Amino acid sequence: EDKKGDYRARQMRRICRLGVVDRVTFTGHRDDIRGILSMSDLVFCVSSKPESFGRTAVEALALGRPVIGFDHGGIGEVLGEVYPSGLVAVGDEKALYAKTLEMLDSPPLVPDRQPYLKAEMQAKTLALYESLCA
Repeated sequence: EDKKGDYRARQMRRICRLGVVDRVTFTGHRDDIRGILSMSDLVFCVSSKPESFGRTAVEALALGRPVIGFDHGGIGEVLGEVYPSGLVAVGDEKALYAKTLEMLDSPPLVPDRQPYLKAEMQAKTLALYESLCA
């Protein structure tokens, strides 16, 4: 989107400064997020604004892809429970850079156990509603 152009330009400058241009791809809007996540060496969830749930992290981890994310909001909660090695303090660019190099050099395993499966979350939500109605 046009309104995201400045954001992309800032990110490109940062990527160039960090020397990782050959390892980063901007895809634009895509409908095949599963395919994108599946082929990613790392998935980043580093928004400065905390997300309420952290769906990107859940989806990437379910596909066995390592995730690096800021330790706040839903991302912090998901990674804290499922993949704490991917947590980085909010805004700590040096730690983010070091974690990125570490994970690219020696990709960590993603645990098979994923507590945020759709069917499980639906069942827990319905159970909660039923208990509240009782």
